Amino acid sequence: MDEWEEFYSEQHQRPYYFNKRTQETVWVKPGEEEEAEEEESGEEESGEESDHEAEVESPVRQAPHTPEPLTPDTVEKFQIPAQPQMVSSRSDSVSTDLSLLGGSRKRMGKTLSEHRLNKAKESGIAPALPSLPGKATSKPTLTPINDSVPEEPTAASGELNMKNLFDEIKDLTTLSLTMYAKSHFHLDKGGMFKKAETVEDKLMWQSDTLKHSLHDRFTEKDLHAEAVKLFPYIQTYMGDRSGSDLDMIKIAQHLAQQVILHPELRDEFFCQVCKQVTKNPKFESTFKGWQLLAVMCGVVHPREEFTPYLKEFIETHVSRSDGIGELARFTKRRLESTIKTKCRHYVPSYAEMDAVRKQKPFILRVYLLDNTYKTVAMEASLSNRELCELVAEKMHLRESSMFSLFEYTSGVETKMLRNDDVILDALGRWEYEDERALKKKEIKKTEVGTRFRLVFKPKLILHTMEDVSDPACIDLLYVQSVFHVLCGNYPGTIEDALKMAALQLQVSYGDHNSETVPKGIVSQHVDSYVPIQWVKTRSPEDWERIIFEVHQRFSGRTSLDAKLQYLSYVKKQKLYGSSFFQVQYKGQSNLPESVVLAINHEGIQLLKPGIVKDRLASFQYSEIVSWAYTAHTFTFVSGDQTRNNNFTVNTLRGQEMSEVCYGYVNALLEASQ
Repeated sequence: MDEWEEFYSEQHQRPYYFNKRTQETVWVKPGEEEEAEEEESGEEESGEESDHEAEVESPVRQAPHTPEPLTPDTVEKFQIPAQPQMVSSRSDSVSTDLSLLGGSRKRMGKTLSEHRLNKAKESGIAPALPSLPGKATSKPTLTPINDSVPEEPTAASGELNMKNLFDEIKDLTTLSLTMYAKSHFHLDKGGMFKKAETVEDKLMWQSDTLKHSLHDRFTEKDLHAEAVKLFPYIQTYMGDRSGSDLDMIKIAQHLAQQVILHPELRDEFFCQVCKQVTKNPKFESTFKGWQLLAVMCGVVHPREEFTPYLKEFIETHVSRSDGIGELARFTKRRLESTIKTKCRHYVPSYAEMDAVRKQKPFILRVYLLDNTYKTVAMEASLSNRELCELVAEKMHLRESSMFSLFEYTSGVETKMLRNDDVILDALGRWEYEDERALKKKEIKKTEVGTRFRLVFKPKLILHTMEDVSDPACIDLLYVQSVFHVLCGNYPGTIEDALKMAALQLQVSYGDHNSETVPKGIVSQHVDSYVPIQWVKTRSPEDWERIIFEVHQRFSGRTSLDAKLQYLSYVKKQKLYGSSFFQVQYKGQSNLPESVVLAINHEGIQLLKPGIVKDRLASFQYSEIVSWAYTAHTFTFVSGDQTRNNNFTVNTLRGQEMSEVCYGYVNALLEASQ
């Protein structure tokens, strides 16, 4: 069979075979002649089939309907030309009509395949077709077979010729809004004195109000009313309706709220905006319409059915050079990002909306626990994991998997973000919570926008993380350790507290002398050097004097050495590396109702709330049988197969607790292997 090569005839819809040595072509695969002869003899005995019927019902196995394989040279020579668009006299209007082609998409696909095959045959690559079964045969030769290709039909014969076929190719492949509207839009049939509406009317800019939703799917009156109410807001944003004194960002936020709360309205909203930017006589209005489309494509995406039509509508405008093209490309990127991630749950913040309207990245501050921050330019769809990688790169941190972003509210940790959480969705929620709290008079106006922040810090702390070759990691561990020491989360002796305060000075100022270490630096900021449980045991001046004396003992140490020595002191603490969760205990033991649950590399510990967190109970991972969480609880089981105890606490952070436990157990298992 190495001498035989298989080809496929699109004209006869069947394979045939060519012998490279003898240059013979046959319909039946070599080796299957006997089976074919039996089938053919059966046909001859019937005597009722015409030559044409024998061709159609030939017993030869049908090959898959795929174009002839071409060589690279042939593909380059006969490449299908770029598909032109059927565009009206206005560059912002695109229409498609399948009736121009006189056939369906399926027929078009077949025609294109035959065209590619015929082009290849004209080049002399494919061998001649063998004679049809039942007809006179002659030994074929390897010659160009363009003579055997039927003459292309002309327009006069009622068929579209190949030239016109390629001229109209775009109409077959484009998923235009016209096609979508024909099967989904509500069209007024008109009457005796009223003209019936057309799809073109529905998809063209209008200055008056919209009396009926574009879609015909809204059977509920309330939902239909909401769909109609979108239109005046769109008109106002675009400047086609009175209300120019209104805040355009507030209008965009209102529209975002509607499509977030009512997913059924998303297709309707996108269609209404597309309608208003089509054949719009005013460029400024058109530009604002595309601006609104760009804003909303970063908030939600349409239903799966409508998505390809919206993408195609945007694609037809990306090459424009009047400013709309740039907006269309921006809109395309935002829509693709939203489809890739997920729709937003909260209305974008005012600052984000403003940045999107200007086509600029949103500038976000990401804080560390020492109140310093890094600024990051980010896109709307950026997730927690992606932002962590950006921050890690900015800080030259080699490994970011052990770090995450945490929400802090008024200085208190409230949430660890999940890997796929959209960052700017959190900012939208913060703005919503500020507005709600302000209405309830729970906060002052001056507090709006100041209560929330994102903090970048380790979510898991392992002893193996202290790699001298990664100073950025050591710096973050040092910053977090200082924070927990000063808060009293790592209780220790007063001697250790003095040494650690002196090491802080060594990190910040180097060796002690009156020129580099300013007088009053400790006494005026005692709570930045002394743990909260020890601050009031001495006067600020005494603390400064004693710490200065201890500082002199650490002369000669580099900043990195001082940080490593600081970490060596805190690593002695049983609570080192712990994540702390304020919870309510649900049980019958002697534990208090309010407890602090701490999770670190050793296990789970229950602590007494307060400045000094006394240990109430401790469970190593070897003692913990299992754990689980719900939306409002976290439960772990300690003991063995014969005897165990259940501990359940009320918390909204049960999933975080479970993830932290899993992370530590997984790390310990990997380390033991």
